[in-house]
Amino acid sequence: MGQSTVKVREDDSSRVVPIIAEENQLVREEVLSKWQNLLNLISEVFDVPSALIMRLRETDIEVFALNKHDDNPYEALEQCKLGMGLYCETVLGTDSPLEVPNALESAIWKDNPDVKLDMISYLGYPIKWPDGSYFGTICVLDSKTRTYNEMYKNMLKEFGSVLETDLELYIKNYELKQSIDALEKTQDQLIKLERNKITTELMSGIAHEINTPIGVSITTASHINKIAEKGSQIKDLETYSETLDDIQEGMVLLNRNLEAAASLISSYKRISTDQSKGDCKVFVVADYVESVFRSMRYELKLNHVNHKVSGNTEMTIFSCPGPLSQVFMNLINNSILHGFHGSGGHISVYIEETSDTCKIEFMDNGEGIENDHLEKIFEPFYTRSKVLNKDINGLNDNSGMGLCIVKEIVESTLKGSIKCISNSDGAKFILDLPKAVIL
Repeated sequence: MGQSTVKVREDDSSRVVPIIAEENQLVREEVLSKWQNLLNLISEVFDVPSALIMRLRETDIEVFALNKHDDNPYEALEQCKLGMGLYCETVLGTDSPLEVPNALESAIWKDNPDVKLDMISYLGYPIKWPDGSYFGTICVLDSKTRTYNEMYKNMLKEFGSVLETDLELYIKNYELKQSIDALEKTQDQLIKLERNKITTELMSGIAHEINTPIGVSITTASHINKIAEKGSQIKDLETYSETLDDIQEGMVLLNRNLEAAASLISSYKRISTDQSKGDCKVFVVADYVESVFRSMRYELKLNHVNHKVSGNTEMTIFSCPGPLSQVFMNLINNSILHGFHGSGGHISVYIEETSDTCKIEFMDNGEGIENDHLEKIFEPFYTRSKVLNKDINGLNDNSGMGLCIVKEIVESTLKGSIKCISNSDGAKFILDLPKAVIL
């Protein structure tokens, strides 16, 4: 809350009145056109050259809006310093209407600055914001003596009430917009957190899965080393040959497990790099989808889920593989958590090339989604509550943001579309992605 000091000419005193310290500049755009038309109407009804809405500021008062009239001496945005004893200052300082029939006939008003513009008669009312602070005034001025009956006074007062209602609506709309902006910002932050959570879960699964081949490799290497040490002491050729066979078998086992570990690391590195960069490139859709399944092998195996990728497995597109991997991670998680409930199932991905899109069908044979849920599954924070806040074999249930994230990525980043159909045989998500993303 700020304040202004105005001069009340009737007793030659200064009064401090409250104002809004910081006004959003959009207020002028929101109400100016409507108020402009209102002032034109007032000018015609009152038969005056000047109908004004004045805006009180900290050190001056401004012509916020005015009627269109050839004899109107005022200009839009014209400002006058406070303390000069303008008509409007007295209205604001006394918080009451003011009528001056003819300033030239009044010792108080004859040297009023408006008289220099030949505006000798005045009728004005204060206008307030919803919190009681002052916006300014609504007033009519004329170059000849004017007295107004109660009907005209009440009319101008009601016009002032209309302005105050507009200001109240503006404030409410502004606060609502601020709330919506805050909610959208919060939603964006939650989306980022959910994306990071998926990546963290992926990393955890990779670590678990890599532990097996690495552990076998360490054990095998130790075993080979012991065989080799014993072999150096063998003098019998037949026994030595058997020892070499054991070493060779160990080397094959060691090599197979190291390759498995390397493949997992490669899949994770490929996906995590693409997610961090978010770059677009040409890639084979089926290969990339397989790499996502491979990177989530731990979660799939733990929850007894198998998969198959079929259709046009050679199709390439120019798109953003990182965001696409996030889409599939969320869809896989969604199937495990809500379709299978951790009890096992099958996921199939079918890739089809159309004239201008890549159509991908992601299907699971879980319990399906009820019709009354289908329209809501992509909404933020919406979740089917059967497994809310529970862990299912290494996966944390999401907070209702998973499919919202999927839709946001598909539409905003990948420039495609997604829909879901479902029955008792499971759920099917159909993605239509452009063959080439235009950023």
